[in-house]
Amino acid sequence: MNFEAFPPYRDPSCQVPVCCVTPEHGAAIHRFFDTSPISPSGKYLAACVLPYENRLPSPGDLAKILLVDLETGKETIIAETRGWGIQVGANLQWGGEGILYYNDVDTRTWVPCLVRHDIRNGSIRRMGQGIFMLSPDGRFALTHNLSKSRLTQTGYGVAVPDAYALPNGDHPEDDGFFRTDTLSGQCTLFMPLSRLIDEGLENLAPFRNGQFYGFQCKWSPDGQRILYVMRCLVPGEKKHLAMVFTSDAQGEDIRLALHWKEWAKGGHHVNWHPDSRHITMNLILNGEHLKFVSFGYDGSNLHPILDKIFGSGHPSFHRDGKHLLTDAYVNGDPLFAKEDGTVPLRLIDTEKRKDSVLLRMKTQTGSVSDFRVDPHPAWSYDFRYIAFNGYASGTRRVYVCEANDLLKEP
Repeated sequence: MNFEAFPPYRDPSCQVPVCCVTPEHGAAIHRFFDTSPISPSGKYLAACVLPYENRLPSPGDLAKILLVDLETGKETIIAETRGWGIQVGANLQWGGEGILYYNDVDTRTWVPCLVRHDIRNGSIRRMGQGIFMLSPDGRFALTHNLSKSRLTQTGYGVAVPDAYALPNGDHPEDDGFFRTDTLSGQCTLFMPLSRLIDEGLENLAPFRNGQFYGFQCKWSPDGQRILYVMRCLVPGEKKHLAMVFTSDAQGEDIRLALHWKEWAKGGHHVNWHPDSRHITMNLILNGEHLKFVSFGYDGSNLHPILDKIFGSGHPSFHRDGKHLLTDAYVNGDPLFAKEDGTVPLRLIDTEKRKDSVLLRMKTQTGSVSDFRVDPHPAWSYDFRYIAFNGYASGTRRVYVCEANDLLKEP
């Protein structure tokens, strides 16, 4: 990457080189903290440019797909999409060098679809029912029901008319997690919610008359297992009940990895550990503050990773399994967010128990949580760089920092 091709981000907090890679385009965000917006070779970065920043998307509104050359600094709009949310854009992901996958919506049917975009020749193919995460080998795209995602939380699905996002019941057999074969284009209901309920839950009494929805699904780094986040809206409960399941790559060996009672104590998003056997997240165990925790794919050995360092934001491990990267919520992490609207990017050495702040970045956009900016720090494929979102200039932009030197042993 050529840092000289982009304007630097200068702040007294910076311990590493940082630059803005979308200086020409405001309202730009990358996807999430579990996949890299930087291409496998490191040549390109993909981002989604939102049409506005102060309201949720309306059905049919167009966002843009932005390609950034990280050597020259050139920014190019390569496509448009109606399949985006304000938190993760169009779920842009690389399926190998030169191949982008992202969401769109067919406005004739109001059904989400997956777009395979070959940036080398401009060819586009639409298939399936969208994408939340691509398998490590690029063969399968997995997603929850993107049309109904907003029924439990805004920002992570797509906008469709209300008539196309009707509420689920307490045993959905025709909704769940959909898998698209990116070679054949065939799409199937891979994991019905009813299977997770029947095979993963013993006591259904707490969910009586509830509405079950899929929310997130993630492939393990080795592609051998899948985790599913399922939520239930229960009458009389102020918050949804969330739980984590896993299965093998064929949809068998279903395990309850995290009970809803544990998540109900307070917690944030889940992520696979690099070993593909454990899951990492922020969770309140038996105290007042979040801790970084780990638990097995089968629900075993739930424990704090660090006793004296508090959790925050969206944690993901370096491939060395030792360094933990995370951010913080500007409206939800009082230990780390400041009144100036900034949050830290933190790099934690879990062996030495050292918590380092790489930089601070403004993410405060206003008082409405739905329109917040989450940095969602994501490692590049080679783990040399970190891409993240920020709001330093009064609009959403994507930034990249160098982290390689900090990982070297003194």
